[in-house]
Amino acid sequence: MNASPVIEPHDVKHTGDSRFFVIGFVLLLAGFLGKSIMPNFSIGALDILVLVVVVCCLGGYKFTTRYRFFLLYFVFFIVLLIGTYLNAGNYTVLGLSTLVQAIVYLKMPLLCAVFISLSPNIVVRLHSSIFPVVKVMLIASIILVFFEFLAPATIMLIFPGMVLDTYVSGTDFRRLTGIFYHPTPLSYFSALALIYMYSFKEELGSKGFVFYMGLCIILMVVSGQRGEIIFLIFSVLMAFCIVRFAPRFHSWPKLVSCVLFFLLLFWLNVNSDISFIEGGEVARLVLYLGALDIANLHFPFGSGLATFGSSASYDSLAYYDTGISDLWWYVGDHNYLTDTFWAMIVGEGGWLGLAVYILFLVSFFFFLLSSFSGVCSTAAALFIGLETFTNPIFTGAAFLSLFGLYIIVVSGVRHGR
Repeated sequence: MNASPVIEPHDVKHTGDSRFFVIGFVLLLAGFLGKSIMPNFSIGALDILVLVVVVCCLGGYKFTTRYRFFLLYFVFFIVLLIGTYLNAGNYTVLGLSTLVQAIVYLKMPLLCAVFISLSPNIVVRLHSSIFPVVKVMLIASIILVFFEFLAPATIMLIFPGMVLDTYVSGTDFRRLTGIFYHPTPLSYFSALALIYMYSFKEELGSKGFVFYMGLCIILMVVSGQRGEIIFLIFSVLMAFCIVRFAPRFHSWPKLVSCVLFFLLLFWLNVNSDISFIEGGEVARLVLYLGALDIANLHFPFGSGLATFGSSASYDSLAYYDTGISDLWWYVGDHNYLTDTFWAMIVGEGGWLGLAVYILFLVSFFFFLLSSFSGVCSTAAALFIGLETFTNPIFTGAAFLSLFGLYIIVVSGVRHGR
């Protein structure tokens, strides 16, 4: 990976706007880490409130009419509302869960509004504030991992929200969580932090570079999340190819290629676990197949808000119609893996919603990469795209989304841009 040049904060004009992003970053991080202490702590309202305030302070709302991806997301949301209207009463009663799910879908346009307001100069100043925070988070995670390994019972007394009882399939290897409540965010954070550290290896120095890269790799391994390791390796290799060969193509072929790429990944993810099915009860696969059934049944709009694949859809009758409610892992409001991102998009938005959402996502990522380009930023974008197949990045905790998009822009920032 070609590292971005070392950024010196005194080389650019300080705008003062970066403090609002940093405050929002810290608040979202604090709320997300709070889940480790309070198992039932819900951060959805905090996420939306913080994002709205940050957007207003940065003035991102002023630019929303200038970018096509906001129009695409508006069309996607209209498709959701049409599906909700057409299926009102079929799967769920319009009420609080529908409103909650509508708010969940508003996280992504708010995140877009945050990042369209960030100039390269602001990103430079953000780096000087957030880079030390990321390094502290890595060190704190490795310390907690040490104690989680030696004294998990004591750690769970202090952090009752931590999930320390999951194991890598077919082994006795217990997944560890670091400062987070679950192994998945630890692995996600560590992978993106690795890209971040590589981007600014000159700033770290040779010893610092080896130290922090080593921390990232160790944390990814002890999290036991093999998918993130595979995603990261694949993303880096693809990033080299894209940066090397993509400039030879025009915009539309690249856009079409990305759409086909994401559709191919979706198809592969649906079929990847078929050989591992035990009685047809592999949760993620079953949810994807159920989403396809729902999308075909309600073509082209889908079943609407809070009806399938989301945490707000736990009482939806769609799970009974598809037979999912009969499976061992479905236990009402604690059902396993119901917050599966692409299954949610396909089931609730239908085929039309899926097509519009993919166009939106590709358009937004191209916007970011056109302003903040490079191998590292492209690798981060690809990693996030792949991660959406196993982790609800854009509808889950806002900190994970904000951090991932920040890594894209900061890893691609250049002098004089």
